[in-house]
Amino acid sequence: MKDNKFRAAIAKNPVLALFLGACPAMALTTGLIPALGIGCAALLVLVLSAAVMSLLGKAIPEKARVPACILVVAGFVSIVQLFMNAFLPAVYGMMGIYLAAAAVNLLFFGAAEESCGAGFGAALGRSFMTGLSFVLALAVMGAIREVFGSASIAGVALPFLENYKIPFLTQSAGGFVVFAILIAVINCFDRGERQAQPGFAAAAAGLVDAAPAGEGE
Repeated sequence: MKDNKFRAAIAKNPVLALFLGACPAMALTTGLIPALGIGCAALLVLVLSAAVMSLLGKAIPEKARVPACILVVAGFVSIVQLFMNAFLPAVYGMMGIYLAAAAVNLLFFGAAEESCGAGFGAALGRSFMTGLSFVLALAVMGAIREVFGSASIAGVALPFLENYKIPFLTQSAGGFVVFAILIAVINCFDRGERQAQPGFAAAAAGLVDAAPAGEGE
């Protein structure tokens, strides 16, 4: 049961399965530190915006929910920007425009809007897991690209890989390659999860058996 839940969580990764936040995922994963920086910032914005929208969701008319989500998400993005600029200026400098662009990312709007009709605890739990999945995806991409592209990890050199590094991985095209490989891995997990569902094999077998009969008709 736990294994199935783990596989399901991997298969529903917001970046690698739903392609939400793919732009910063490829732009800021040339190293582990910028990847964790944007990932943790996104996690904080997700949790805070979900908390506010879960508390105010019932008081906001349905037609005004989208504008409300935009205001709440943009407000928390600005707060996180100011915080990082004040206390983590080096990491903030790595973010470029991508932290500000998070204010118009569907990843945050979707989580905030879903929180409108959910309880406080459920909204926090769902947004935290979404944000954690986002952080893990970016961390894996950042680690792969930095280790094999720059022969370092979190800025610490790995001399034994110096002669084997692939600088292509730190370039834009390398980001697409790593992104595609991870998507393929996620699709394998997703396929395994669907096949593990009760009745999936039987339904597939029924379709196969029914195909010849349908063709005969």
